[in-house]
Amino acid sequence: MPASPPLARSTVALLVALLAPGCVFPMSVGDGNDEAGDVAAGSSTSESNPLPADSSTGPGVTGPASSTDPTTSADTNTTDETGVLFIEPLDIPGDPECDLWTQDCPRGTKCMPWANDGGNAWNATRCSQLDPDPDAVGEPCTAEESGLSGFDSCALGSMCWDIDLETLEGICVAFCEGDEAAPICEEEGTACTITNDGVLILCLPVCNPAVPDCPEGQGCYPLGDQFLCLPAPTVDPGSVGESCEDIAVCDPGLACVEPQLVPDCTSAGCCSPYCNVTDPSPPCLPGQQCTAWYGPGMAPEGLEDLGVCALPV
Repeated sequence: MPASPPLARSTVALLVALLAPGCVFPMSVGDGNDEAGDVAAGSSTSESNPLPADSSTGPGVTGPASSTDPTTSADTNTTDETGVLFIEPLDIPGDPECDLWTQDCPRGTKCMPWANDGGNAWNATRCSQLDPDPDAVGEPCTAEESGLSGFDSCALGSMCWDIDLETLEGICVAFCEGDEAAPICEEEGTACTITNDGVLILCLPVCNPAVPDCPEGQGCYPLGDQFLCLPAPTVDPGSVGESCEDIAVCDPGLACVEPQLVPDCTSAGCCSPYCNVTDPSPPCLPGQQCTAWYGPGMAPEGLEDLGVCALPV
Protein backbone atom coordinates (compact mmCIF):
# COMPACT_ATOMS: atom_id res chain seq x y z
CA MET A 1 0.00 0.00 0.00
CA PRO A 2 1.50 3.37 -0.99
CA ALA A 3 2.32 5.97 1.61
CA SER A 4 -0.60 8.27 2.25
CA PRO A 5 -0.09 11.89 1.20
CA PRO A 6 -0.78 14.59 3.80
CA LEU A 7 -4.37 15.53 4.51
CA ALA A 8 -5.55 18.82 3.07
CA ARG A 9 -8.56 21.11 3.41
CA SER A 10 -10.64 22.86 0.78
CA THR A 11 -13.06 25.71 1.25
CA VAL A 12 -16.25 23.79 0.46
CA ALA A 13 -18.23 22.79 3.58
CA LEU A 14 -19.75 19.41 2.76
CA LEU A 15 -20.35 15.96 4.27
CA VAL A 16 -17.69 14.61 6.61
CA ALA A 17 -17.53 10.81 6.37
CA LEU A 18 -16.14 8.33 8.86
CA LEU A 19 -12.56 7.11 8.38
CA ALA A 20 -12.11 3.36 7.97
CA PRO A 21 -8.95 1.93 9.56
CA GLY A 22 -6.54 0.28 7.16
CA CYS A 23 -7.53 2.29 4.10
CA VAL A 24 -5.51 4.88 2.21
CA PHE A 25 -6.56 8.21 3.66
CA PRO A 26 -7.88 10.84 1.24
CA MET A 27 -7.74 14.55 1.18
CA SER A 28 -10.75 15.98 2.98
CA VAL A 29 -13.32 18.54 1.96
CA GLY A 30 -14.70 21.13 4.32
CA ASP A 31 -13.60 24.25 6.11
CA GLY A 32 -12.25 22.24 9.01
CA ASN A 33 -14.97 23.43 11.36
CA ASP A 34 -17.62 20.77 10.75
CA GLU A 35 -17.96 17.95 13.25
CA ALA A 36 -17.07 14.53 11.87
CA GLY A 37 -20.10 12.96 10.32
CA ASP A 38 -22.08 16.09 9.45
CA VAL A 39 -24.14 15.99 6.29
CA ALA A 40 -25.61 19.12 4.75
CA ALA A 41 -29.09 19.07 3.29
CA GLY A 42 -29.70 19.67 -0.38
CA SER A 43 -30.19 18.16 -3.80
CA SER A 44 -29.02 18.07 -7.36
CA THR A 45 -30.59 21.48 -7.93
CA SER A 46 -29.14 23.15 -4.88
CA GLU A 47 -25.76 24.41 -3.73
CA SER A 48 -26.21 22.63 -0.40
CA ASN A 49 -25.93 19.03 -1.50
CA PRO A 50 -24.87 16.20 0.82
CA LEU A 51 -21.47 15.12 -0.47
CA PRO A 52 -18.48 13.27 0.95
CA ALA A 53 -15.57 15.05 2.53
CA ASP A 54 -13.28 13.15 4.92
CA SER A 55 -13.79 9.87 3.09
CA SER A 56 -11.71 6.98 4.19
CA THR A 57 -10.28 5.54 1.03
CA GLY A 58 -8.13 6.30 -1.93
CA PRO A 59 -4.57 7.58 -2.31
CA GLY A 60 -4.81 11.31 -1.74
CA VAL A 61 -8.44 11.72 -2.72
CA THR A 62 -9.88 15.10 -2.12
CA GLY A 63 -13.11 15.27 -0.30
CA PRO A 64 -16.49 14.97 -1.51
CA ALA A 65 -36.66 -0.65 6.37
CA SER A 66 -39.22 -2.43 6.60
CA SER A 67 -42.40 -0.37 6.68
CA THR A 68 -45.62 -1.02 8.51
CA ASP A 69 -49.04 0.56 8.19
CA PRO A 70 -49.66 2.16 11.58
CA THR A 71 -52.89 3.93 12.31
CA THR A 72 -52.57 7.68 11.90
CA SER A 73 -54.64 10.49 13.30
CA ALA A 74 -56.07 13.18 11.07
CA ASP A 75 -56.27 15.53 14.03
CA THR A 76 -52.66 16.61 13.54
CA ASN A 77 -52.97 17.28 9.80
CA THR A 78 -54.35 20.36 8.06
CA THR A 79 -55.22 21.19 4.48
CA ASP A 80 -54.45 24.52 2.85
CA GLU A 81 -56.63 26.37 0.34
CA THR A 82 -55.24 24.36 -2.55
CA GLY A 83 -56.19 21.07 -0.93
CA VAL A 84 -52.58 20.10 -0.17
CA LEU A 85 -52.17 18.20 3.08
CA PHE A 86 -49.51 19.51 5.44
CA ILE A 87 -48.17 17.55 8.39
CA GLU A 88 -48.03 19.58 11.56
CA PRO A 89 -45.39 18.95 14.24
CA LEU A 90 -46.50 16.93 17.24
CA ASP A 91 -47.00 18.86 20.44
CA ILE A 92 -44.21 17.12 22.36
CA PRO A 93 -42.59 19.52 24.84
CA GLY A 94 -38.89 19.98 24.16
CA ASP A 95 -38.92 17.69 21.12
CA PRO A 96 -37.23 14.80 22.99
CA GLU A 97 -34.91 12.65 20.92
CA CYS A 98 -35.93 9.18 19.75
CA ASP A 99 -34.13 6.07 18.48
CA LEU A 100 -33.94 5.60 14.71
CA TRP A 101 -32.98 1.94 15.10
CA THR A 102 -35.94 0.94 17.25
CA GLN A 103 -38.44 3.56 16.03
CA ASP A 104 -39.69 4.08 19.58
CA CYS A 105 -42.09 6.93 18.83
CA PRO A 106 -45.83 6.77 19.63
CA ARG A 107 -48.17 4.96 17.25
CA GLY A 108 -48.90 7.02 14.14
CA THR A 109 -45.51 8.76 14.30
CA LYS A 110 -41.95 7.94 13.30
CA CYS A 111 -38.47 8.82 14.51
CA MET A 112 -36.75 11.22 12.10
CA PRO A 113 -33.49 13.17 11.79
CA TRP A 114 -33.73 16.97 11.84
CA ALA A 115 -31.68 20.12 12.44
CA ASN A 116 -32.68 21.33 15.90
CA ASP A 117 -30.47 24.40 15.69
CA GLY A 118 -31.81 25.75 12.40
CA GLY A 119 -28.52 24.90 10.71
CA ASN A 120 -27.81 23.05 7.46
CA ALA A 121 -27.01 19.59 8.87
CA TRP A 122 -29.10 16.91 10.59
CA ASN A 123 -27.93 16.87 14.20
CA ALA A 124 -30.80 15.42 16.28
CA THR A 125 -33.86 13.17 16.11
CA ARG A 126 -37.50 13.69 17.01
CA CYS A 127 -40.90 12.08 16.57
CA SER A 128 -42.88 13.38 13.60
CA GLN A 129 -46.37 12.65 12.36
CA LEU A 130 -46.70 9.92 9.74
CA ASP A 131 -48.32 10.87 6.47
CA PRO A 132 -51.79 9.26 6.25
CA ASP A 133 -50.90 7.87 2.80
CA PRO A 134 -47.12 7.40 3.07
CA ASP A 135 -44.75 6.95 0.15
CA ALA A 136 -42.76 3.70 0.04
CA VAL A 137 -39.00 3.33 -0.28
CA GLY A 138 -37.96 4.18 -3.82
CA GLU A 139 -41.01 6.36 -4.47
CA PRO A 140 -41.03 10.16 -4.90
CA CYS A 141 -41.70 12.07 -1.71
CA THR A 142 -42.19 15.56 -0.36
CA ALA A 143 -40.61 17.21 2.67
CA GLU A 144 -42.46 19.76 4.78
CA GLU A 145 -41.14 23.19 5.79
CA SER A 146 -37.56 22.41 4.73
CA GLY A 147 -35.28 19.52 3.86
CA LEU A 148 -34.14 19.39 7.48
CA SER A 149 -37.45 19.68 9.33
CA GLY A 150 -37.91 15.97 10.00
CA PHE A 151 -41.38 16.02 8.42
CA ASP A 152 -41.98 14.24 5.12
CA SER A 153 -44.34 11.92 3.26
CA CYS A 154 -42.22 8.75 3.53
CA ALA A 155 -43.29 5.60 5.35
CA LEU A 156 -42.11 4.42 8.75
CA GLY A 157 -38.42 3.45 8.65
CA SER A 158 -37.52 5.80 5.80
CA MET A 159 -36.94 9.46 4.99
CA CYS A 160 -37.09 11.82 2.02
CA TRP A 161 -33.59 12.14 0.52
CA ASP A 162 -31.90 14.10 -2.28
CA ILE A 163 -34.40 16.89 -1.74
CA ASP A 164 -34.79 19.73 -4.22
CA LEU A 165 -34.70 22.79 -1.99
CA GLU A 166 -37.08 24.69 -4.27
CA THR A 167 -39.81 22.07 -4.66
CA LEU A 168 -39.00 20.06 -1.49
CA GLU A 169 -39.36 16.89 -3.56
CA GLY A 170 -37.05 13.90 -3.26
CA ILE A 171 -36.97 10.11 -3.06
CA CYS A 172 -37.71 7.86 -0.08
CA VAL A 173 -34.70 5.90 1.19
CA ALA A 174 -34.72 3.30 3.96
CA PHE A 175 -33.08 3.60 7.33
CA CYS A 176 -30.64 0.86 8.24
CA GLU A 177 -32.07 -1.93 10.38
CA GLY A 178 -30.46 -4.01 13.13
CA ASP A 179 -28.16 -1.87 15.25
CA GLU A 180 -25.03 0.23 14.89
CA ALA A 181 -22.77 -2.75 15.59
CA ALA A 182 -24.44 -4.92 12.94
CA PRO A 183 -26.43 -2.71 10.52
CA ILE A 184 -28.60 -4.33 7.86
CA CYS A 185 -29.94 -3.08 4.53
CA GLU A 186 -32.72 -5.27 3.15
CA GLU A 187 -32.66 -3.83 -0.37
CA GLU A 188 -30.13 -5.55 -2.61
CA GLY A 189 -27.43 -3.29 -3.95
CA THR A 190 -27.46 -0.88 -1.00
CA ALA A 191 -25.17 -0.46 1.99
CA CYS A 192 -25.64 1.18 5.37
CA THR A 193 -23.88 4.46 5.98
CA ILE A 194 -23.94 5.98 9.48
CA THR A 195 -23.01 9.66 9.65
CA ASN A 196 -23.72 12.84 11.61
CA ASP A 197 -22.83 11.19 14.93
CA GLY A 198 -25.43 8.50 14.28
CA VAL A 199 -28.26 10.89 13.34
CA LEU A 200 -28.30 9.62 9.74
CA ILE A 201 -28.52 5.85 9.18
CA LEU A 202 -29.27 5.42 5.48
CA CYS A 203 -29.27 2.52 3.03
CA LEU A 204 -27.80 4.03 -0.13
CA PRO A 205 -26.95 2.39 -3.50
CA VAL A 206 -23.42 1.03 -3.83
CA CYS A 207 -21.54 1.80 -7.04
CA ASN A 208 -18.25 1.43 -8.86
CA PRO A 209 -16.64 4.79 -9.69
CA ALA A 210 -14.78 3.32 -12.64
CA VAL A 211 -18.12 2.40 -14.28
CA PRO A 212 -20.61 4.69 -12.48
CA ASP A 213 -24.28 3.83 -12.91
CA CYS A 214 -25.94 6.06 -10.31
CA PRO A 215 -29.36 7.63 -10.88
CA GLU A 216 -29.54 10.88 -12.81
CA GLY A 217 -28.35 13.81 -10.72
CA GLN A 218 -26.16 11.64 -8.48
CA GLY A 219 -22.52 10.64 -8.51
CA CYS A 220 -20.46 7.72 -7.22
CA TYR A 221 -18.42 8.98 -4.26
CA PRO A 222 -16.33 7.35 -1.50
CA LEU A 223 -18.05 7.27 1.86
CA GLY A 224 -16.56 5.24 4.68
CA ASP A 225 -15.15 2.07 3.15
CA GLN A 226 -17.71 1.99 0.31
CA PHE A 227 -18.56 3.90 -2.84
CA LEU A 228 -22.16 5.14 -2.72
CA CYS A 229 -24.48 7.11 -4.96
CA LEU A 230 -24.91 10.61 -3.52
CA PRO A 231 -26.48 13.82 -4.89
CA ALA A 232 -24.11 15.66 -7.22
CA PRO A 233 -23.47 19.41 -7.08
CA THR A 234 -24.53 21.85 -9.78
CA VAL A 235 -21.06 22.79 -10.98
CA ASP A 236 -19.25 22.14 -14.23
CA PRO A 237 -17.12 19.03 -13.60
CA GLY A 238 -13.44 18.94 -14.46
CA SER A 239 -11.79 16.64 -16.98
CA VAL A 240 -8.53 14.70 -16.65
CA GLY A 241 -5.76 16.88 -15.21
CA GLU A 242 -7.99 19.86 -14.48
CA SER A 243 -8.10 21.47 -11.05
CA CYS A 244 -10.66 20.51 -8.43
CA GLU A 245 -11.42 21.37 -4.82
CA ASP A 246 -13.50 18.39 -3.74
CA ILE A 247 -14.40 14.88 -4.79
CA ALA A 248 -17.65 15.89 -6.49
CA VAL A 249 -16.30 18.27 -9.13
CA CYS A 250 -14.66 15.87 -11.58
CA ASP A 251 -16.28 14.10 -14.52
CA PRO A 252 -17.74 10.63 -13.83
CA GLY A 253 -14.92 8.09 -13.71
CA LEU A 254 -12.45 10.61 -12.27
CA ALA A 255 -11.26 11.23 -8.72
CA CYS A 256 -10.06 14.53 -7.28
CA VAL A 257 -6.63 13.73 -5.84
CA GLU A 258 -3.70 15.49 -4.20
CA PRO A 259 -1.68 17.69 -6.59
CA GLN A 260 1.51 15.64 -6.21
CA LEU A 261 -0.27 12.66 -7.77
CA VAL A 262 -1.08 14.40 -11.10
CA PRO A 263 1.50 15.74 -13.58
CA ASP A 264 1.73 19.55 -13.72
CA CYS A 265 -1.03 20.02 -11.12
CA THR A 266 -0.59 23.36 -9.37
CA SER A 267 -3.94 23.68 -7.60
CA ALA A 268 -5.31 22.17 -4.38
CA GLY A 269 -6.20 19.02 -6.29
CA CYS A 270 -6.61 17.69 -9.82
CA CYS A 271 -8.87 15.17 -11.56
CA SER A 272 -7.36 11.76 -12.26
CA PRO A 273 -8.93 8.60 -13.74
CA TYR A 274 -10.10 5.63 -11.73
CA CYS A 275 -8.62 2.45 -13.19
CA ASN A 276 -8.38 -1.33 -12.87
CA VAL A 277 -5.11 -2.52 -11.33
CA THR A 278 -5.17 -5.60 -13.59
CA ASP A 279 -5.43 -3.49 -16.78
CA PRO A 280 -2.09 -3.58 -18.64
CA SER A 281 -2.93 -0.24 -20.31
CA PRO A 282 -4.78 1.90 -17.76
CA PRO A 283 -6.08 5.34 -18.85
CA CYS A 284 -3.40 7.20 -16.92
CA LEU A 285 -1.42 10.34 -17.71
CA PRO A 286 2.31 10.03 -18.54
CA GLY A 287 4.27 8.96 -15.47
CA GLN A 288 1.20 7.81 -13.52
CA GLN A 289 0.55 4.26 -12.38
CA CYS A 290 -2.73 2.54 -11.55
CA THR A 291 -2.48 2.51 -7.75
CA ALA A 292 -4.75 0.30 -5.65
CA TRP A 293 -7.53 2.28 -3.98
CA TYR A 294 -7.89 -0.05 -1.01
CA GLY A 295 -5.31 -1.62 1.25
CA PRO A 296 -4.79 -5.40 1.18
CA GLY A 297 -7.96 -7.22 2.22
CA MET A 298 -9.93 -3.98 2.68
CA ALA A 299 -11.85 -3.77 -0.61
CA PRO A 300 -15.62 -4.41 -0.63
CA GLU A 301 -16.89 -7.15 -2.90
CA GLY A 302 -16.64 -6.09 -6.52
CA LEU A 303 -14.05 -3.36 -5.92
CA GLU A 304 -11.00 -5.57 -5.33
CA ASP A 305 -9.31 -4.31 -8.51
CA LEU A 306 -10.27 -0.64 -8.17
CA GLY A 307 -7.41 1.81 -8.51
CA VAL A 308 -6.71 5.43 -9.31
CA CYS A 309 -4.04 6.87 -11.62
CA ALA A 310 -1.30 8.49 -9.53
CA LEU A 311 2.33 9.51 -9.78
CA PRO A 312 4.58 7.39 -7.52
CA VAL A 313 5.05 8.97 -4.08
